[in-house]
Amino acid sequence: MLHNDFLKDIQSNKTSRMILFPFSLIFFGIVYFRNLLYDFKIFSIRKLPGKCVSVGSIEVGGSGKTPLVSKIVSILKEENKNLVILSRGYKSGLSSKGVAVLLNEKILDTNESHKNINSDEASMLSAKHPDVPIVISKDRYFGANWFLSKFPRRKYCWILDDGFQHRRLYRDLDIVVVGKNPSRLLPQGILREPYTSLRRSQVVFFSDREKSSCTNKQIQSILQHSNTFNLSFKSLWPRSKKDAHLLDSKRKNICLICGIANPKFFKGSLENLGLTFSKQFFFSDHGSIKKSKILKNFTKDEVIVTTPKDFYRDKNVFIDLIDHIYISELEIKIDKEDYFKKNIIAIFSN
Repeated sequence: MLHNDFLKDIQSNKTSRMILFPFSLIFFGIVYFRNLLYDFKIFSIRKLPGKCVSVGSIEVGGSGKTPLVSKIVSILKEENKNLVILSRGYKSGLSSKGVAVLLNEKILDTNESHKNINSDEASMLSAKHPDVPIVISKDRYFGANWFLSKFPRRKYCWILDDGFQHRRLYRDLDIVVVGKNPSRLLPQGILREPYTSLRRSQVVFFSDREKSSCTNKQIQSILQHSNTFNLSFKSLWPRSKKDAHLLDSKRKNICLICGIANPKFFKGSLENLGLTFSKQFFFSDHGSIKKSKILKNFTKDEVIVTTPKDFYRDKNVFIDLIDHIYISELEIKIDKEDYFKKNIIAIFSN
């Protein structure tokens, strides 16, 4: 997947938008018709045993879905819930009906003949929550049932990561993160669905990642029956991956490496902390970091600052340089957090 800055360069060009407009109309027709088939129950919606909450988005790229999933998991772990995260595992290497169960960063079980399975967001979540199983499958309903056939003894609480468009699976609560106030459907813009689809949601988070308040009248009229919250993000001071010590604030030779949807946000937030970078390498979102390129341009007196997502996606790149690796975690804050906690806990208590 291309990162959002590249998409914006294409989509800001008037000629490109005109060329892409017919394709956006076709895309709208496909999305609209598919949703109608679910709305009128022509396509079946399957329910899992136990409660299910979905966290998703109506746009491509990084809106803050996965950090919010992690936050919800942390809230529910305090309530001693038996949690399972359902992840699509973009570019995981799984077949269409492949399933892998990740626990403590390791493949606990899989129906694939190989174990060459890797998903950046699932691996990052597994590192953050090593006691929570993560079921990776393109078909989340199929994957969840395969998991239940292997581990049937508990009553599970399901967290569906990036699940707003995965309508095949019933959810008790639909949470949507709106990140950048985009106005056009793919491929003209970055919207997966029109704003009217937000009517399916019960909770909407507005991300201030790019200082976009998303308060226009059109959206507000759609969200009359949804609870709305604001999300804010902050990059934390980098810590050594080897022994967790903080990066020296006087350090000058810092190489920035990231392959995420919003690299400019990551760089800017670190610069706001006072860091400056001697080199920087940006790769496409979910794309592999080129080890040869890093080693060719890296010197032993430098340190590397990267994101957790990049580190866990490309451990083979970073492991040989572990003495030089510093990770900047993303801190997430929710306004009206106590109210949100109360409501999310109530969903899984009924």
